[in-house]
Amino acid sequence: ETEYETEAEKFLQPLINALKDEDEEVRRLASEALGNLDSEKALYPLIDALQSEDGMVRRLAAEALGRIKSEKALQPLIELTLGDNVDFVRGEAARALGKIKSEKAIKPLITALTDENNGGRWGAAEALGRLKAENAIDSLINALYDYDDFTRLAAARALGRMKPKKAIEPLIDALYDWNRFVKAEVASALSEICTKDDEALLKDLLVSEDKFTANLAFEILEGIETREKAKARLFQEMIE
Repeated sequence: ETEYETEAEKFLQPLINALKDEDEEVRRLASEALGNLDSEKALYPLIDALQSEDGMVRRLAAEALGRIKSEKALQPLIELTLGDNVDFVRGEAARALGKIKSEKAIKPLITALTDENNGGRWGAAEALGRLKAENAIDSLINALYDYDDFTRLAAARALGRMKPKKAIEPLIDALYDWNRFVKAEVASALSEICTKDDEALLKDLLVSEDKFTANLAFEILEGIETREKAKARLFQEMIE
């Protein structure tokens, strides 16, 4: 045991206790500190804290476990993602699974995408994007039509990370979303996925009656053009 680990151990129980503090900022800082300990000795108390009667403590414990990224927390976090009775706890547990980055989490996260609980769905969408789970692409495309704004936004972001060509047309449809933040995330995803071959699909949007959508389409096309020019210039420099 190193001197650092001995010092860290001294603070472990006070930090666990601080997860129950009345002050939200104290709870947040305790969670962050526990996650940053990166210690087996922090791991098991945090897993135990997932069973707390206090939903906020469970959420903060899940967040800290996401920082530690140990596969030993995988099953407890899966159970929390699929079974907790509090919206934000399920969401945080799902996000933690995405940070641990184990393929074992993919199937439960796909299940969570159909959760009746909003937090579970958006957390699962974000996690699947981090995991770049190709077998989740169809489920993420379906999530673009979810009634919850955060879930649609997280699905668009996930697809932007994964860059599947089959998502282009559904994402173009999603540019007509009623939420401007979702639209912007959709545009960002399209910018990541689209190439010059996809310009024709986007040009129709330039005459959209929705000026915000038309402007986003213009920005995507402009980004494609800039990227193609940069690629051509780089190629030219390589062969000279």
